[in-house]
Amino acid sequence: MSTGADCKFGRSGFMWHDEPEGEEKWVPAPFLPVSFAVAASSAFPPLFPPIRISHVDLRCGESKFPIPQLLTDGGVYDNLGIDRFLWYQQSESRDIDIFLVSDAEAGFSWDLKTPYHLPLGRNVRASDLLMKRISSLTYQVAERSSEQIVPVSISETIKRPPDKNVLPIDVQNSIGGVRTDLDAFSDHEIRLLVRQGFAAAREAAIRHQLIAAESAPDYQWEPLQRVRSTPLAPLHSSRRIGLWFASDWTSWALILVASVWLIVLAAAWRVVYELIRPETIP
Repeated sequence: MSTGADCKFGRSGFMWHDEPEGEEKWVPAPFLPVSFAVAASSAFPPLFPPIRISHVDLRCGESKFPIPQLLTDGGVYDNLGIDRFLWYQQSESRDIDIFLVSDAEAGFSWDLKTPYHLPLGRNVRASDLLMKRISSLTYQVAERSSEQIVPVSISETIKRPPDKNVLPIDVQNSIGGVRTDLDAFSDHEIRLLVRQGFAAAREAAIRHQLIAAESAPDYQWEPLQRVRSTPLAPLHSSRRIGLWFASDWTSWALILVASVWLIVLAAAWRVVYELIRPETIP
């Protein structure tokens, strides 16, 4: 958020690009908790504020990291997560031949019913369109490389002849609409997501000739044994509220925090009202 450049956490520590100099810099960060990096990567701008990182967090001298930076979800810069791959193409050491990309980008489809009269809806749609366009261009650049890039998308519809590894078409089509919320997934959603993820990876490996169709492994793992007998039905379009779930303690904490803020705001308004009401004015 501070510089508009990408940065990363890795085995080497914290890395960032110095745009004026066009080079990557890094600071070892052996004591920085993984939770810090996860929080920064989860700071989705419309909902969560950026995470501040400074030389204190990195436990290094101020000369090595003089200006604190504000970090946010890397998806705003690299929605596909393959920018590192494109950078690696231009480096001198190339000891990797295949890159497997887990493409978690949301599906983009026609919407002929929404008039988009409200500014919020228009801006969200325009943002989705821009992100989709950038993703398409990024893939075009990546395909020009000598290395093989294998994208795996859970939204892909696999139209293979009857195969026990592949879900029915109507079930596959419903999986692309599963939301990313802040609560728990249902058992049915977990089961379908895992199975479709396996099928999509298997299909991508076959399509790129990494494995032969006749020798490809079968799906043999059930993440939830207790729902083994549950029919593989499509997911319903109607969904429960995604920011609150009764069995999730963080949901109750969220309600508590919101209640405290409402009380504070009500008390503050009461004080202001007492100060400005007409009978108190001399």
